[in-house]
Amino acid sequence: MGYLLIMQTILSFLLLGLSLFLVARGARLIVKYTPPLALFLGMSGFLTSFFIIGIVSVFPEFLISIISGLEGVPTLGLGTLFGSNIADLTLVLGIAALFAQKGLAVRSDFLKDDLTFIAPLLLPVFLGLDGRFSQLDGAILITAGLLLFLFLYRRNKKRGPRRHNHGTNGELSRAVFLFAVGLATLVGGAYAAVVSAERISALLSLPEVLIGISFLTLGTLIPELSFSIRAAKAEEGELVFGDILGIVITDITLVLGAMALLSPFSFDPRILSVTGFSMIFAAMISLSFMKSGRLLSKNEGVILILLYIIFLSAAFSLQI
Repeated sequence: MGYLLIMQTILSFLLLGLSLFLVARGARLIVKYTPPLALFLGMSGFLTSFFIIGIVSVFPEFLISIISGLEGVPTLGLGTLFGSNIADLTLVLGIAALFAQKGLAVRSDFLKDDLTFIAPLLLPVFLGLDGRFSQLDGAILITAGLLLFLFLYRRNKKRGPRRHNHGTNGELSRAVFLFAVGLATLVGGAYAAVVSAERISALLSLPEVLIGISFLTLGTLIPELSFSIRAAKAEEGELVFGDILGIVITDITLVLGAMALLSPFSFDPRILSVTGFSMIFAAMISLSFMKSGRLLSKNEGVILILLYIIFLSAAFSLQI
């Protein structure tokens, strides 16, 4: 029996390695062909990554959260959603800053309104203080998310400079096709990574919430981590921030809302006390760093990484 367990674990890790390779290849295509699409859509690089890459990158955690809710293990999905958001705002941003030559520069005026991004994070925390997410809570979260995306899109159209596409139709078609190929490869690889990580966690008999916070979180953040590293190397700081903020907002409104709407669930309020407020704290720290001269420095990146390590250690220590 011990030998069989070891072999199953090894096979699961091999699948995880293959998944990581696919995600890296997909992210490379997305980084390369996002700028042509941004020109064509008339959007800033920040908003293009916020809507296109940020939203689609949440597919892995969306699938895991919905499936976990329908199968009666909603805390698995809840831990994945909050854990991945905390990791995005600390670990991913921190690592991306280390790969940038002089840190991540931000030129977008989106960061002038911190409350635009903090308010949606506060909403699910307050709705879940009673230890339950109802269908009404789910409808409220989805509505709030859609209204926020509409607001940001309209504001970008009014304030953002119009960018024009100077490429030929053939170049644009090629960019769209290869972008779609990269996105499909990224999402497919990320989902395979999540599945293999879930299998590893089951073999190691870890609690559901901790599985979501650790193993599944590491699986779902692969797309944004790969994308952010490549964008940071290309000195595209706005793409990094747009991707991360788009993912965080989508996760905590649309994905969590859909999960509650389809399958209302109860949970230990301690989960939200630790993960919810840790997420808000991480967002406030990250945004404050971004506003310091419009640059997220390497030293600040190290601080963000350390914050994530502290959060993960606390979660395991408290056994939430």
